[in-house]
Amino acid sequence: MYPGHDFDAYALAALLDITSREAGRAIDSLVRAHLVQDPGCGRFDVHDLLRSYAEEIAEQHDSDHDRRSAVRRLFDYYLHTADKADRVITPHRYRIPLEGVVRASPVFGGHDDALAWLNTERPNTTAIFQVADPVLDSHMWQLAYTLRGYYFLSKQWKDWTETHELALESTQRKGNRYAEAQTRNNLGLALLEQGKLDAAADHYEKARKLFESVGDIHGVSNALANRAGVLHHLGDNESALQELERALTCYEQTGARRNAAITLRRMARIEIDLRLFDAAVLRLGRALNLFGDLGLQLDAAIAFNCLGEAHHQAGNQVEARQAHERAVTLSNECGSRFEHARAHHGLGRIAANQGRTLEAEEHWEEAFATYTALGAPEVSELNDERTTLRKTPVPRQRRESPRQNPGSQNE
Repeated sequence: MYPGHDFDAYALAALLDITSREAGRAIDSLVRAHLVQDPGCGRFDVHDLLRSYAEEIAEQHDSDHDRRSAVRRLFDYYLHTADKADRVITPHRYRIPLEGVVRASPVFGGHDDALAWLNTERPNTTAIFQVADPVLDSHMWQLAYTLRGYYFLSKQWKDWTETHELALESTQRKGNRYAEAQTRNNLGLALLEQGKLDAAADHYEKARKLFESVGDIHGVSNALANRAGVLHHLGDNESALQELERALTCYEQTGARRNAAITLRRMARIEIDLRLFDAAVLRLGRALNLFGDLGLQLDAAIAFNCLGEAHHQAGNQVEARQAHERAVTLSNECGSRFEHARAHHGLGRIAANQGRTLEAEEHWEEAFATYTALGAPEVSELNDERTTLRKTPVPRQRRESPRQNPGSQNE
């Protein structure tokens, strides 16, 4: 009944409704009988032919109720363990009540452990969305919502989009307008980051109306703030700032500090495009103070990259470099490959601006490799900059040694 592939004792315990210790003993017996493969690292697998045969046996000997109950327990396990991991990697996030319970789950010693579990289980948490059972509809949108923080960090856009589209279908089957609004809100960002502006705008507008229909003011503010991202990409910066001002007022009145800080950062991004660099730097300073107080490393890394861009365009190259170097450190600590690439992209711009072509190429090669691996649309912009650099004659300068710098979506 397992919809994924490799598994651990906790997943088996959930399927069988036993303790993880009992599941370990069961796995040992299956390994000795050569029915389960043990490649090491506490993960196990079953050969495809044995898996097919086991499915036939389950159909013949297990009742429909028992099979569906097993999968529901497994869904509970992934839902609650993903939430447990997300609370580590995305602290202070707006949380929703979760259905179901879990008997046992891994203990995460910190950010690295939680992120490692999410990375390892990604194929399985994706596969479980393919289970067609209306009983799981409520679980499905909750799991999609829970995984959104991980998707935003890891930039797994394909999985993000597919899981949320399936979750959206589940909310519509249930007629749950609040769940539909939350799912559309998070799906919109996945589409926006892939450059699908019309689809993102459609989801945000539908989310806003749904939030209004259920009287969720926080949700309405989120939809407005996120729709501002579409307006920004379309070049309607004045309207985008107005939407963000409305959302910011709501967040500050309700004490939603994380949402307020994200909104300040978004406003600063628009002000950079409007060449209002002093205003952008001030807003980013406020946002960074909040991110620091809340311990939000990913959000701070994004803000430092914005700060680097603001200083670079304003001609403050020393401050720009310091900001991007800080973003490198924070992105490494929180595991954001995208923000790490973005920081090197910015450092390359600074080096290119100062005629250090070798250093610029090295930074941009680092950024290019990561952008390409992630399938990020920023790779096109970077390619244009690299082409321009190679065509521009510059004085040959000694390459400086890199200096060490001491020291999202609203929902």
